[in-house]
Amino acid sequence: MKNYVIHQFLLLMLVLACIFSAPGNTHAQGATQSQREQASCAQLLGTGRAQADSPNTATGSVEFTLAGERYFAKLELQFTFGPPQPGGVSAVSSSHVFTVRNQRGRKVGSFTTADSGLLAPTQTPGLLDLNLTMKIVSGTGAFERAAGTLVDKGFLNVADAAPASVSALAGSVCNFNLRGESSQ
Repeated sequence: MKNYVIHQFLLLMLVLACIFSAPGNTHAQGATQSQREQASCAQLLGTGRAQADSPNTATGSVEFTLAGERYFAKLELQFTFGPPQPGGVSAVSSSHVFTVRNQRGRKVGSFTTADSGLLAPTQTPGLLDLNLTMKIVSGTGAFERAAGTLVDKGFLNVADAAPASVSALAGSVCNFNLRGESSQ
């Protein structure tokens, strides 16, 4: 079953990569610096991992591209789960704080999301499908005026003593200013 999960995750990553590298995407790797600075919105595509620190908090990391540049973020999460419904599906409410650094390790800012979604059982005991919609609600530095929506799709392993997740992120971030990167 572990190979099935890995296969499904890799398939999801391939589909997301195809969608976000489609012709006409001016925010892909070939975009000029001027195009990136003038864009009001850009696609974000990345992968993340997190591990529970307590029953309602977790920490982790995300690696992503935005406006053709690579970034790294430290994650801080807070979450609550609703009671399981028929079939084992549970509602999830959460928030993520992304503290973002550029490729040189310099902090460029942070953004916070308010999330809602579902956890659903898979064929593997203790492994749940994770599907979240994440709305950017605040930010600092380069993300001070950021807005947008991300989709987080992955798996949550609750079979271990410290539950952990792995997921793919995709969506749109608007009103960010990477030209004015903060040194916070």
